[in-house]
Amino acid sequence: MGLLSQLTRQVSPQPIAIHCGDEVIRLMQLDGSPKHSLRNAFEVGADDCGGLKEAIASFRGKRCVVCIDPSEVFVQHIRVEMDAEQQQVISCLQKHDAEWENAEIRSVCVKTTGSGGNMKQELLCVGIERTKLQQIVEKVETSGGRVIAVTVPLYASVRAFDKLYRRDGDEKITSMLIDMSKNSSMVMISHGANCVFAHRIGLRSVH
Repeated sequence: MGLLSQLTRQVSPQPIAIHCGDEVIRLMQLDGSPKHSLRNAFEVGADDCGGLKEAIASFRGKRCVVCIDPSEVFVQHIRVEMDAEQQQVISCLQKHDAEWENAEIRSVCVKTTGSGGNMKQELLCVGIERTKLQQIVEKVETSGGRVIAVTVPLYASVRAFDKLYRRDGDEKITSMLIDMSKNSSMVMISHGANCVFAHRIGLRSVH
């Protein structure tokens, strides 16, 4: 099994990482070596469909992991019951912003409060408007790519520093990461490799 896994890694190229920004789309691919060396990188205009097709064709393989720009991402912390169902989570989110109703949502519990029958969970919720998500996936796939995953700066930024949090006790290290783009920025606080807080700041926001 170990040999088969090794052969698969050697034969299958790494996915193409695609970051969809406000004005440009950046693509890159690692070579799969332990050093994670950069094999290829490309940048095209956000509306340059021909350029995107040419860029994807220049990489090995067609599998793509797409990262959405911070301006397109919803982020919200909410506190709900421990056994809250998805619809209850959505209803709670809609109290903050009605646009959550049309979003593809993922959440993770970052903290629990209370005790006994009064315990609640604090969820870090991330969402992408479904129509926007579909448009981005279609843009990549009509240009020759095959989208296998979609992520957001929140997760991508934290995972970029995995190597810093490998030792016992590293989960106690508190770090702040900031992903900045033209129209908005994503501020994240992590304990080790675990994100415990995130907030999107608009261009005109001073908070």
